[in-house]
Amino acid sequence: MTLPLPKVLQANSQPVLVLVGGPSGSGKTSIINSLLSRYPGVYERPLSYTTRPPRPGDTSGEFHHTTESHILELLGANEIPTIDRVYGNAYAMSSRSIDIIIESHRIPIKEVHPSNHAKLRRTFPSLLSVHITWIPGDRESTVERSDRAAADGSYYASFSLAETDIVIWNDHKDSIDALADRLHHSLTSTLCEADRFALPSEIDRLNTAGYTGIAAEFSEAKRITTRNFHEMSTPFFEKSLQNRIADGACCAEIGPGRGWLRNSFTWPHVHYTAIDVSESMLKAQPADSTILASARAIPVRNASFDAVFGSLIDPYCYPAALCEIRRVLKTGGLFILSSPAAEWAYGLRDGDGLDKTRFVHDDGTIAEVFSYVFTLEELSLLLERCGFSVLASDRLLGNALMLGREISPAITDSASRLGVAVSDLPIVNLAVVQRME
Repeated sequence: MTLPLPKVLQANSQPVLVLVGGPSGSGKTSIINSLLSRYPGVYERPLSYTTRPPRPGDTSGEFHHTTESHILELLGANEIPTIDRVYGNAYAMSSRSIDIIIESHRIPIKEVHPSNHAKLRRTFPSLLSVHITWIPGDRESTVERSDRAAADGSYYASFSLAETDIVIWNDHKDSIDALADRLHHSLTSTLCEADRFALPSEIDRLNTAGYTGIAAEFSEAKRITTRNFHEMSTPFFEKSLQNRIADGACCAEIGPGRGWLRNSFTWPHVHYTAIDVSESMLKAQPADSTILASARAIPVRNASFDAVFGSLIDPYCYPAALCEIRRVLKTGGLFILSSPAAEWAYGLRDGDGLDKTRFVHDDGTIAEVFSYVFTLEELSLLLERCGFSVLASDRLLGNALMLGREISPAITDSASRLGVAVSDLPIVNLAVVQRME
């Protein structure tokens, strides 16, 4: 599919630097080489200085082999942003080289050890951190260099994927070119929406803390707004389960909350996996299996699921997560979802809080999480940009609220502020989308 020009390639855009890390042997250098070959004019490696000896193939002019004292002189002259020390050698990127790439509206991309990503983010606040790694259990299928295996093992034993923005799983079944295409699609989708979304790692940090904090109190009895959303979307999910899911299907739900979707319907005989960023939320799940993970870094093989469900997907409705959901679906697999409508949300939110929502604890304290909302048209466009084909979509107005049931003040207050009747207020978006090759 053809995507719009990424923000980073447009004039007057915020400069972006993409850093790619991962264990030795994970394929990061080969993937970047493929990106440079397949997408000329989009990506370029900056010039780097290093104390390591030249290797066969160091002929592209990417590296300037020099001494430790020279690199220190460059740092003192502000000609490099930082010095990185990896496997006993010093590395540094040329600041001017990065600037030249950005000024030409291309994306500077470079292999840099993950231990240095946070340090470089202080110089480049909009830096995107990419991690190439194996599906858990697949590492034995790689050939590792013994001189780096011990150092890698020690570092990555405590490494958290929460520290990175985009994860590319290399299960050694896809070609390097296919992995490069996947990274390109994730980067392009993210950069096309760079003005709208926080960094994926920032989204995860807030959502993990917020949903973990509210998990024990996250019930329909206390969360009237959530209950109203669920009641409105019940016919949609019921019909989807009856008409679109077959016995034997392998299904996953992202962000299942307290298990409303699994508990409220008669499901076909499926294998059901619950995936959530909050361990506290997962403890409540009636699932065949659970996975503690972000929606943007799901540790399963490509094409693992026939269907993925998402009830109220606003916490993870951003490009890196949507591209990852697409990855774990089989070709032709379905993503069946509901999402709060922007019209309802913007009747309540303003200023810096347009993309966040708050839950009030019993003790009066606040749990804040990201909540990305869209009109139905905007949601459909975002899903298409992330590689889905929209099969069906609908927008539910307030007239779909169940008669005689308590209506949340968050709904009535929004309608009042907007000057519309509750019955005419768009409240929930629904969609069934499909992974297409």
